[in-house]
Parts: sequence; C-alpha cells; structure tokens
Amino acid sequence: MVKTNKIKQIEKMSSNLNSSPLGRSGGAFLLGIGTDIVEIARIAKSIEKKGFKEKVFSKIEIDYCETKKNKAESFAARFAAKEAFFKALGTGWRDGMAFNEVETRNDALGKPSLHILGKTAKIISKKNIKTIHLSLSHAKETAIAMVVLEGAHPNPPKGRGN
Repeated sequence: MVKTNKIKQIEKMSSNLNSSPLGRSGGAFLLGIGTDIVEIARIAKSIEKKGFKEKVFSKIEIDYCETKKNKAESFAARFAAKEAFFKALGTGWRDGMAFNEVETRNDALGKPSLHILGKTAKIISKKNIKTIHLSLSHAKETAIAMVVLEGAHPNPPKGRGN
C-alpha cells in the first residue's frame, strides 16, 4: 500500500504527540478523567441512615464534614469525588476497592486532595498513577467533583531514546 504525503504527515504528527519530550523525559501523561454530580438532598437523607457514613466516608472526612454548618454539602462533594475517582480509573468501583478508602482532605488553604488508602491503594498501585488532581464545588442543590489522573505512560513508545 502506497502512503500519500498527507497520511505520512498525519502519522508523524500523531507520533510526535504520543512521544512528546515530556513523556520521553519521564514526565506525566493523562491517564484518566472523571466527573460526577450529586444531589445534596439525596446525600442528606443517606447520611441520616445508620452506618452509611462509616461505610462511605473515612473518619477524617466524617470529622471534617460534621464541623460544617451545612454538612450535607461537604458530604455530597466528597461522595462526588469518590465517584469521579472511580470513573477516572476507567474500571468503576470493583475488585474489593472501598469508598471509604478514597479520602478527601483539605490543606491549610482549603485546597482538596485525594488520598487513597488500604486495599484500594494496593490495587491502583499497579496503574502507574503518580498524581491525582481534584476539584470540588457545590451550589444550593448539587455538588460536583472532577478528578484527573496523571502518571507514567502505560505503553511507552519504543526506539526513541527510551
């Protein structure tokens, strides 16, 4: 099959994208993106049920949310973060991973971050994830989260100085 110049140009551009200098030097690659939106009223009802908070949230999350005036908003945002994380993995919630092992913490300035614990951390350690970015927001009736996973290229290009 004879390749046209246009096809060769497209292949070269695609090759350059897949083996960017960032990737060749051990930089981060986008491994997954997940987002979720939650109705705060649904989470407000759920957190009143016996055992729900402990099954879904870590002790750190529960302690943090319980200090808030409208705790349902904070619980809902953290619930959305867990769902967004599992979506970003591309596998969903399975293989023994637990919701309460995906923990949202806030730094001194309030910036949220995800910390992966227990069996869930062990399972995802094989996925080359180096950085987890998290953004949370809520309005009157809904909470939303977005998770971006970065890490080592899952299939590094061969023969280009690697």
